[in-house]
Amino acid sequence: MFGVQRTSNDDRAKSPGIFGGSKDQARYHSAEIARAETRWTGSNRFGYANPEMDRLIDVWDRTLDRAVGSGIMPQVERIAMEDLPSLPMYWHRGVMAWVAGLRGTVTNVTPDAGGERRVWEWYWES
Repeated sequence: MFGVQRTSNDDRAKSPGIFGGSKDQARYHSAEIARAETRWTGSNRFGYANPEMDRLIDVWDRTLDRAVGSGIMPQVERIAMEDLPSLPMYWHRGVMAWVAGLRGTVTNVTPDAGGERRVWEWYWES
């Protein structure tokens, strides 16, 4: 129903409809499904459950190994695009430009970490 503000988590979780919003990562963990025992809160508003997705998200959340972490997100995205628990309408893209003489910049492999990675190692090429 358009124009009606849902006022409670209970109403939102039990009502059909289209929900807008953004996710900084594909957070489709089944532990985040809104349920009565969680007082109808949770970021997985689609009710999506996939054990492999849960496993990958758990590894992503707990790993400190950069090589392991950088291999997780492509797998999460592949499952999300195959199962399509929600229909993405757009993606946010960010561009960080710098002049050719600036060296030491690195690609950001961690979402939302910012583009200024290891700025103390940047230098100007002479």
